[in-house]
Amino acid sequence: MNNKTLAIILIVLGLILVLVGLLGPAQGIVGWEWAVLIVGILLLIVGILLLFVKGTATEAEPTTLGAAVPVAAKTDDLTRIEGIGPRLQGILYELGYKTYASLANTNPDQLMAAVKAAGFKAPFDPASWPQQATLAAAGSWDDLKELQDRLSGGRM
Repeated sequence: MNNKTLAIILIVLGLILVLVGLLGPAQGIVGWEWAVLIVGILLLIVGILLLFVKGTATEAEPTTLGAAVPVAAKTDDLTRIEGIGPRLQGILYELGYKTYASLANTNPDQLMAAVKAAGFKAPFDPASWPQQATLAAAGSWDDLKELQDRLSGGRM
């Protein structure tokens, strides 16, 4: 649930409680209306604040030479890179490699170490992944196809 949805829920709930707190005495119900009114007002305030608060936590992509790069809101289909299947794609996503650009800016040795540390035991060779990812990130699909035609299972 994002902040906007939560804010709207809190505002609506706050408005309902404020109305109940204000109308309670008119219905002959006394004693609890102040508590309901205060809780309603607090929910309204929190809901309104949530509408104006931007998320402060940002996810960072894997580091390349110590520099963190902000994550794009999208994920790319990494299985378009020869040598990456659905299982490897899932592991790469979990490791923070969600876009072609994140793979393009990573050393193959780093990829090898990270994927092995994640418990992937099948043989794989990420040597060409950054080069393939660079072409994919640039949208150079014909060049990527040409490169992949020269590869064998993702290997040069």
